[in-house]
Amino acid sequence: MKKIKIGALTLAVLLLFTSCGGGSFDSFKSHTDPATQNPSENPTEITTVPDTSPVQIEMSKSEILRIYTQAANKVKTEHPGFKRTAEKTLLEVRADTGYNAIIENIMRGIMNDILSDGSSVFESPMAIIPKGNSLGVKTFFPIFGESYGCGISGTDIISAAQCVKVGNTYELTLYFNDINNPEPGSGEFGRIMSPVRKTAIQDAAASHAATPGRDILTFETNYTNSYLKCAVDIETNRMLSLEQNMTINISVKAQISLFGITTNLYGGTGTIKYILIFSEFAW
Repeated sequence: MKKIKIGALTLAVLLLFTSCGGGSFDSFKSHTDPATQNPSENPTEITTVPDTSPVQIEMSKSEILRIYTQAANKVKTEHPGFKRTAEKTLLEVRADTGYNAIIENIMRGIMNDILSDGSSVFESPMAIIPKGNSLGVKTFFPIFGESYGCGISGTDIISAAQCVKVGNTYELTLYFNDINNPEPGSGEFGRIMSPVRKTAIQDAAASHAATPGRDILTFETNYTNSYLKCAVDIETNRMLSLEQNMTINISVKAQISLFGITTNLYGGTGTIKYILIFSEFAW
C-alpha cells in the first residue's frame, strides 16, 4: 500500500511539471528564471557607426562641374551666411640687373593694395556675411558682383577633376589650365574663379613705381596651378566650404618718355600666391 501511495505521489508531481511548463526542465526554468522572464533588463546594445571613409567616385568633368555649378548658384539665390578669408603671399621676385628692390616694392604694393574682388583698395583679409544678406552674398561670394556663382557650361579650361565621397558629402576638386590676363566675370576662367582685375594691379603698381606718376608701366598676368576645392552636401546640394587657389605671375616693364623718346627703365616679374577661403556656411 505504501508503494502504491509513493507511486501515485510521484505521478502527481510529474503531472504538475507537465501542466506548468510543457513537461521539460527547460520549460520549467523559463517560468522561474528571472533572466529569461525579463530579457529586456539585459539588452544587447548594437551601435552603428557611419562610414566616413573617403571613396573615390568615378565622374566625368562635366558631371563634377554640374554639381559645383548648382551648389555655387544656390549660394547666390538662397543667401546663406559665410566667412570669407583672403590669403596672399609673395613667393618670388625676379628683376632686371640692379632693380630687384624696385620690383619687390612694386610686387609687395600690389599684394597689399588689391582687394579680393580686385576692384578697390584692400581693406580687410576677412569678411563675415550674415545669413539673408543678399547684397553681401552678391558682393563677397564669387563671382563677385554677379547674381551667379558659376557661369561656365563647358570644360575646356578644366584640365582635370575629381570627386571623393566622405559620408554624406561630395568633396570636389577642379584643376584649371594656365591662362593669360583673365578678368573677373569675363571669359571662362573669370566666370568660375576670382582673378584680380588687371586695372587694379596696374593702379597698385603705379603708386609704388620708382617714380610714381612718371614711369609708364605695362603689365602681363599669368595664372598657373589654379584649382578650386569645394564640399557639397549630397542630399541638399548646399555648399559647405570653398577654396579658390591661384598662383599669379605678374610681369612689369617701366618706360619713360622725354622729348618724344621712350626709354626702358627697369622690369621684372613677381609671383603671388592668392587664396580665397569661404567657410562656416549658415543655411
